[in-house]
Amino acid sequence: MLTVILPHGLTRLALARIVGTTPETLCRVLGRLQRASVIRLKDRSIEIPDVHRLREALTRKQPRNS
Repeated sequence: MLTVILPHGLTRLALARIVGTTPETLCRVLGRLQRASVIRLKDRSIEIPDVHRLREALTRKQPRNS
């Protein structure tokens, strides 16, 4: 399986602005995805080892306060 690496070189604030959220929300979502082993956060890059798994994780209905 091919791992997708997204080098971005951006700060959390810049990434949050790009996707239209706050840095806090961005960190929470990325943290959840990393704990679920859906992504890996590296120095200014995001690794996606399985794009299909990421898509499934993002389309699942999630409670807003968990």
